Amino acid sequence: MSLASFRPFLAQRMVGLGFEQWKDAFNVENIPATRLQKAFHLETITGAGVRQNMHAQEVNLDTTIRIWQKGFRNPSDAMDAALVSVDRICLDLLSVPQRIGGPVKNITLGAITLAPINDSNDNIVVASIGLTAYVILATT
Repeated sequence: MSLASFRPFLAQRMVGLGFEQWKDAFNVENIPATRLQKAFHLETITGAGVRQNMHAQEVNLDTTIRIWQKGFRNPSDAMDAALVSVDRICLDLLSVPQRIGGPVKNITLGAITLAPINDSNDNIVVASIGLTAYVILATT
């Protein structure tokens, strides 16, 4: 697998779950309110070499998937709906076929956070899912 194929892999899985990608590379503050529901953003990936032998370099890639969830009647609805979405995403990405049978050698779950979109609006929740992918780059 190449390092460049990890983001398209995540995007494909998220679209398959019914989400739409906000493709801005870095800025998530400019997403319009009309696009928040069922939107996701892939945060910039950071990587670190783990081990190397004569034939391969092992790399851990850390990334965060962000999703937005609106609470139409009250703020707790947004929190509950976001947790349901996070659960669906985690169950999909951490399933055995995706986690170890896809283009990566393993995916592990890091931190999950749910927070209001900003201090004055707790009717929209931003859920962040931290993931680490284990990739082996063939060097020969």
